[in-house]
Amino acid sequence: MTASDTAAQLFTTGAAALRAGDRTHARELLGRAVRADPSNARAWLWLAAAVDERMQRRECLERALQLDPGLDAARRALAEVRNAEAQHGESAHTEAPNPQPAADSPRPATNAPPLANITPQASEIGPQTSGIRPQASNIRPDYLNPWRWIWSRPAAALRSAIFTRNLLETIFLGGLAGAYLIFVWAAVRRIGAEIQPIEIGMLALALGGPLGALILFSGGLLLAGAGHRLGGRGSSGTVRAALAWAGLPLIAGLALWIGQLIFLTDASFGGSQATAFSIVLAWICATIHLALAAWSGMLSVIGVAEAHRFGFVRAAATWVLAGILVIGGALAMLAGAALLIDMRGG
Repeated sequence: MTASDTAAQLFTTGAAALRAGDRTHARELLGRAVRADPSNARAWLWLAAAVDERMQRRECLERALQLDPGLDAARRALAEVRNAEAQHGESAHTEAPNPQPAADSPRPATNAPPLANITPQASEIGPQTSGIRPQASNIRPDYLNPWRWIWSRPAAALRSAIFTRNLLETIFLGGLAGAYLIFVWAAVRRIGAEIQPIEIGMLALALGGPLGALILFSGGLLLAGAGHRLGGRGSSGTVRAALAWAGLPLIAGLALWIGQLIFLTDASFGGSQATAFSIVLAWICATIHLALAAWSGMLSVIGVAEAHRFGFVRAAATWVLAGILVIGGALAMLAGAALLIDMRGG
């Protein structure tokens, strides 16, 4: 089965899910469809009806018009979205109304369901088109596969990842990044002198998922709130997706940690059998890990910028503000605990 066949199947199944009222499943399937075939204007149009946020709906419609400027259904729906933004003010975390199928709406040639306020006519959908250049300067570039382009075009790759995000993928990526952090903790603590390598691996496997989820959900809330104070528009979900994909360099570093666990256990995690050669190799690995962590940190700032639709400087300021909030909250808790201790002691 070719990639285009897979994309067509995902599009058909996603459209059927949307017709049945399962917008969550439809959003996941249609998101996968545009990843498999970013040139499918119809998939972008139907994805617009499945997303929850007005900003995402607008961008789906813009992408559909970029690929097929003659898609009148997308043009009409985009005009409605822009009118709503002008009336109520743009807010990325404001959910767009849930589209309800219109009973008298004609169905498109794909046998997909009508989309209520985004209702493509059969004559307007037509065959999928590709290779059409953008007709307007404000339309963003085509979708980029983040797995491939995160290393060379990080901003565009993160924008694409955020745009077609789904929760399960975000949690999966967060769990892998969490496992990486468990390996870092084990190396810093030199825990290899106390437990066996297999136990270190089991710790990473067992605790990586909960740790990653905790970081993603708490970080998403904090950075979304901090970004809004600086004029950002990203929801906690978009910021959470940005953080998950920003951890991709750490996920790549998991392979290195596993190699160190197998071949350089004593030198990397502590032990009495480390040789001079293994120590040198462990230091080389540590340098690579530092480079991956630095790149991941840079990506996290870029990701916050893309999620909130503002510049790099304000994204960095968002991280600083979130850090201040965390430190302030921790100090407040410590002060409260100290006050309680003094009251009980008195």
